[in-house]
Amino acid sequence: MSGDEITEARQELFRFQLKYIHEQIGHGKNLLVREWSHGDFFASDRFSSSVLPLVDFAKPASVVLIRHPIDCFLSGKTYNAWNPIRSDIDEFCRRFCKFCDFFLARPAAHIVKYEDFVAGRDALLKEICEKLGLAFNPDYMQQLNQFRVSGASGRTAYDEIAPRPRRPISDTERNAFRRSDYFLKACTLVGYPAEA
Repeated sequence: MSGDEITEARQELFRFQLKYIHEQIGHGKNLLVREWSHGDFFASDRFSSSVLPLVDFAKPASVVLIRHPIDCFLSGKTYNAWNPIRSDIDEFCRRFCKFCDFFLARPAAHIVKYEDFVAGRDALLKEICEKLGLAFNPDYMQQLNQFRVSGASGRTAYDEIAPRPRRPISDTERNAFRRSDYFLKACTLVGYPAEA
């Protein structure tokens, strides 16, 4: 079996599993799939969503959480244990643009900036729940510790949702962002200030 055949078989198996789960949950319920497309865009050459093309049996809606490209890069190069960012800054910004372009082109995608979310979490969480057809629970902060949330965000405390400071950035990195045309495009795509 070739590598392409193995990939295709894995995709078909995953699609079958998603479809089976979707059918089992019944009408009036929602299947939520956490897709980590960041890994596809920032640590591989796939430049595409790994899940969305497989969900041809439903009408998927995507909620995409992004952060300023600089913060995304600094976090990804230091914390992401599974798919650390190894590209240079200009290449990273090109990938960030591809990521944004992919979801901006999807009418059912709802892009949420991390900075907006931590500044107005209740309003944005209500909006996200509406987008996904879920009931908003106004007591979510009191119940957050009941759930273990997977991910590599580094968040260990669930008693507060608040802005996090920018990780340290070197002069070399700052200058690389300033020189990158893709950095300017990435910021423009999603309305971030292009300041390094």
